[in-house]
Formats: sequence, structure tokens, C-alpha cells
Amino acid sequence: MNTEPTLRLLLVRHGETNWSQEGRFCGRSDPPLNEAGVRQVQMLAERLRDKNIVMGYVSPARRACQTADTLRVAAQLGVTFLRRIELQEQDFGEWEGRQPEDVAESDPALWADWQSGKVAAPPGGESLPAIAERALRWVNEVTLSHTGETVVAVSHGGVLQAMLCKLLGTALRPLWPYRLAAAGIAEVWLYPAGAALVSLNNPNQ
Repeated sequence: MNTEPTLRLLLVRHGETNWSQEGRFCGRSDPPLNEAGVRQVQMLAERLRDKNIVMGYVSPARRACQTADTLRVAAQLGVTFLRRIELQEQDFGEWEGRQPEDVAESDPALWADWQSGKVAAPPGGESLPAIAERALRWVNEVTLSHTGETVVAVSHGGVLQAMLCKLLGTALRPLWPYRLAAAGIAEVWLYPAGAALVSLNNPNQ
């Protein structure tokens, strides 16, 4: 029996920014990595050196592109990173730039409904099913074009955690069952019968 996966996915969350350090909703805003974030990514690079990565994909956001560029150089990957819109972060609408405590205080009923799943998206923002759907479109495309190979994707916490939920058959919810820290990495192997979480590492915690 062939036990080799049809695809090995290395899912990397970008390094820390000032906004993520402050716990702010950061979707389509474009802050750069801070100094701690750069160090986190450099540490992560050591884990990618011997993974036989054939291709890289990255969100168009600056913080993700900085992470990909740092990984490519520090890990000597020798691969191209293609920008893909499917990997951009969730649009948080009216919550963009705010902290959860502020949202909860200003509209406790809405916050409670969003946390429980009764409300699918922040006001004017993108729903979790929507980001999961576009993330899976990317996974399906990559599976066809890189059968039997290993690829790395540099993206954001919301998108990657939604992707993990869908691939592993876990319900989508704002309180993520899989948590990726800044510069965290999840390795997922895809098989015809489903997906397997090989590792979930937050090396900087």
C-alpha cells in the first residue's frame, strides 16, 4: 500500500508586527514586521532547510512578503514565492485596527454573537466560511500542480487556521482550535482519503 501523501503543506504564519503584538485586528492593513518578528522568522528558517521545498506561495501583504523573503534567504530555499490573493488575511471590516477588548466593551451583544458563531463576520467584513473557501481553492490547485511534492505557504493566522479546520474536518469558529503563533508553522500531509496534521509548532513560544 502506498502511504506517501499526495502533497506536503508547510503553512507558515508571518512574524510579529506591532499590531499583532498589541492584539489588534489586522486584515487588509499593511504593517511591516517589527524587530522581534524578523528574529522569529530567522529562527524558523532553520526548520525549513532540509524540507525539499519545491515552491513557495505568499499573501500579497507586506508582513507576509517580508517573512517569505527572510525565509528564502536564511533557509537558502532556492525557490520562488508566488503571490496569491487567496492567502490574504480576513477582512475585519469595521473592526480593523481595534483590539478585542474595545469591541467587546462597545458592543457586547455583537461580540458575544460573533464568538458563538451566530454572527458570521465582523460588520462590513469577511466571514470565516468565505476565507476558508478561497483558501481551499488554493489548496486544490496546488495539489494538482505539485502532486507528491512539498510546498510552503506564508500567510496569516485567520486564513491558515481556517484552512486547518476545513482540511482536518473541524468546525470553523472564532476561538480557533488550532493556534499558530507569530512565525508558527503547521505541517499537513494530504492523502486521497483526507488530511493529517503532522506537526503544529510555535517555535518562538
